[in-house]
Amino acid sequence: MMLTRGRLLSDSLQFSESRIAEIDDWFQIAWSERRRPLVGSVDVRDAGFKVAVVDANAFPAGFHHLHPDDHENCIAGLAEWLQTHAPDAKTVCLVPEPLTRNPAYVQNVIALRSLLMDTGRTIRLAVPESDISGRSISAVDGMVSYDLLTIEHGKPFVNGEQIDLCFLNRDLTDGRVLRLSADVEAIPSVMGWHNRRKSIHQTLLDANVKIFASDFDIDPWLLSPVWSYSGEKCLAQDICLEMMAASIDQILEEVQERYDYYGLRMTPSVFVKNDRGTYGLGILTVTAGAELIGMSKRKLGRLTYGRGGQEVEDFVLQEGIPTCQMMGESVGESVLYCTNGTARGAFIRLNHKYGDHDNLNTPSSEY
Repeated sequence: MMLTRGRLLSDSLQFSESRIAEIDDWFQIAWSERRRPLVGSVDVRDAGFKVAVVDANAFPAGFHHLHPDDHENCIAGLAEWLQTHAPDAKTVCLVPEPLTRNPAYVQNVIALRSLLMDTGRTIRLAVPESDISGRSISAVDGMVSYDLLTIEHGKPFVNGEQIDLCFLNRDLTDGRVLRLSADVEAIPSVMGWHNRRKSIHQTLLDANVKIFASDFDIDPWLLSPVWSYSGEKCLAQDICLEMMAASIDQILEEVQERYDYYGLRMTPSVFVKNDRGTYGLGILTVTAGAELIGMSKRKLGRLTYGRGGQEVEDFVLQEGIPTCQMMGESVGESVLYCTNGTARGAFIRLNHKYGDHDNLNTPSSEY
């Protein structure tokens, strides 16, 4: 029997222990056909009536937010991946972003290094930027310094010493790929934002959600947002704005139909996102396509601003999933951290300046 009116996610997932074991087996089989990623993180929106991943990061930068109780599980996942894919790697070079003025990011690097060290490997911190290597860099707690990373014939060297494996913790938005041999890359460089697109990720995810939903008798809408791709929209021309506005209205109409079907009394919204990028940049929330057409140049400028000042012309239009998570006066969303393809730790992103339909990944976020 397919999902009936009123049977929302909270009812659909009231599974017995045997059913939960079936779900675990489903994921094991799914992963058996794929190479598990070493690390990753996903932002999850729980609306109470549906729950979905709304963003995914191949180069997570919040390991310092994980609770110590999660460290053992994260280390186990890292060790499993290394044993499977790089059993002979004794030395690992962690390659961070060149963000020397961001103490929180540097604290993430320190936390990730600590987790990797506990797998029994020798961990080196190094960057290819010679003007940064050797300098003392401030973290939230203490200081750190990076050695110099060089690449020779696809092989990594740190201060002249050859390294077995490179672990990138930089998202390559600027396209400055290190040109490492594939056999020494823990995370493939093609996963960087110079190449990866949210729209392609969501397409692949949707295919798996539909299979899972069919196998476990769940409406796939309860596990995934409605979305569409809007490419090559310079937004400086009226025709671009009108085309994107029409796509927004189409998503709003589809979501409203689902709300009506389930008896949900709320106003749908759409997130307009940069198709490539992170740090919550290039995101707006609208409840009608007309809002985009009437938007000020200043707000449109925020939408087209990407990391490093890069111009944004490709967008993902994504159903805005409200969050039901709150702590005090702040709304929140879950962030799951994965090692070896499995969620091993989590924390809550809180924001007291924004509402349950808004983007919460802003400078006012707390963890």
